[in-house]
Amino acid sequence: MERKWIKKKAHIVPTHAMYGLAQVLKDIGIDVISLVNYALNLHDYHYNGFEPGFSRYSKKEEVFRDLITLVKETRKVIDIYYSKYEVKEILGKINELIKELTEGNK
Repeated sequence: MERKWIKKKAHIVPTHAMYGLAQVLKDIGIDVISLVNYALNLHDYHYNGFEPGFSRYSKKEEVFRDLITLVKETRKVIDIYYSKYEVKEILGKINELIKELTEGNK
């Protein structure tokens, strides 16, 4: 039942259910828990900024570092779990984004 739901609905999961879905995915061999944690931290920052008690971040550099990590880790997940699909264009765009983010930070 869970596999069927994942194939049908996982791409539209609400934010509050992302971590639970990541746990289910880990149970079937797809470990994205760390990736989801980065995404949820950045999501919280998006809504709360640097507000003490609400954000894990206190500096823009911390946010930027996690954003780059999120993009790089997303690329790895796509490469690992979706390599049998035609994803070269997506991976190319992610590589461009990583280059732009890292070169723009120098």
